[in-house]
Amino acid sequence: MASFSSTIDLPASPAASWAFVVDHGQEIEPLTFLPQGEQGVGTLNELRGRIAGIIPIRGVSKTVEWDPPHRCVFESVKPAWPVRARITETFEPSDTGTRHSIRYDVTPIGMAGKVVAPLLCSLMQRSRRTFQQRLRTALEAQDPGEARRGSGPSPNPG
Repeated sequence: MASFSSTIDLPASPAASWAFVVDHGQEIEPLTFLPQGEQGVGTLNELRGRIAGIIPIRGVSKTVEWDPPHRCVFESVKPAWPVRARITETFEPSDTGTRHSIRYDVTPIGMAGKVVAPLLCSLMQRSRRTFQQRLRTALEAQDPGEARRGSGPSPNPG
């Protein structure tokens, strides 16, 4: 298995950070993440885009845990080969507002998966760090009152 975690401190409450991702996540997200219906346990989510601007990615994940504004977990459904991924995103209270973490656990399937899993982790880690940095910048630019409020249905795990 290959894995990585990316953590960043955000200048807003967990509820406001979660809500910002729900309401504005597509504006800062390097990848397109489209829930197929109302987000919650069992929802299928389409993911597409380009990693590092050149490598096309397409997939479908399923929401397996849903606890707004604290935690959500997604598992890859398609493609089923050469890797399967489990993505956990958390929004925890911190002294500065929120400690936001994204963890990817990538399981190789077959011989090709043993090559693809660490490569995918490396590329997705760069993408998730870009997303988190953009999220922090966007929250810093918000009205201070907005940073304390917020609620919403769906973070963007891309």
